[in-house]
Amino acid sequence: MYYVYVLRSKINESIYIGSTNNLKERFRLHNKGKVFYTKRYKPWELLYYEAYNEENLARMREKRLKHNGNAIKELKKRVGLLDIKKNKGVHPAPLFFRKKSGAGFTLIEMLVYVSIMAVVISVIAAFLPQVIRTGLYTQARALVLSNNRSAMEVIAHEIRHSNGVYAPTSVFGSNPGQLSLEMTTTTMADEAYTFSDFYVDDERLYIKREEQADILLMSEKIKVDSLVFTHLNTTSSNPGIRISLTTSYNTLSVDLQEQSKVTLTSTISLREY
Repeated sequence: MYYVYVLRSKINESIYIGSTNNLKERFRLHNKGKVFYTKRYKPWELLYYEAYNEENLARMREKRLKHNGNAIKELKKRVGLLDIKKNKGVHPAPLFFRKKSGAGFTLIEMLVYVSIMAVVISVIAAFLPQVIRTGLYTQARALVLSNNRSAMEVIAHEIRHSNGVYAPTSVFGSNPGQLSLEMTTTTMADEAYTFSDFYVDDERLYIKREEQADILLMSEKIKVDSLVFTHLNTTSSNPGIRISLTTSYNTLSVDLQEQSKVTLTSTISLREY
């Protein structure tokens, strides 16, 4: 245990406030003249003490009693010392008892503290949802962007390795668009033609290779808002395909959808033969 104690000199009724972890031994040292600050005024009597579980609490209370007029006034009232003469002040404790931290609280200080904490909590409560929303928006947009780029790379790769566009099943200039590409497969015996199709179904982007199962190109958390293919330079020797793909996070939150929306556009030249 740690103690804050109040002594009164039997010589001149001076008051001394100190703290210790051994009250009995400390009181003995005061009356033996072993404490520099109090030896001139011995013998002393113990008027009052308080017990604390933690040393820092005891030190804080000690300093509060020494430097806060209201605190010492309340204590004097409690132990019946209000009639002590003004010139009989409170003597300082030894230097190693002094701390920079405060101790105890008056009612006004407690009210101020509670008010400040209420303001701080209110500010945190006001901004915390916004911080959480911002984090969700950032994560969602990063996921959408990653999936969009990955899908664009797959489409670009297929275009570069195709023989050309298969116009009868391609849809250009409108949303949702569809791109059909004529591909060449080489076998031991011969070369054969096959097709790759990019299309949107139920807001999801797929690739369909002939005689293979449809492959979903993006996470199910991502939805396609717009897919437009444009066939460029169809009459020249260097035709190309422009792809415009807009995607967003698949959620019921309209705000999150809008914040996560990403549009990427790329132009890919068809291979020349």
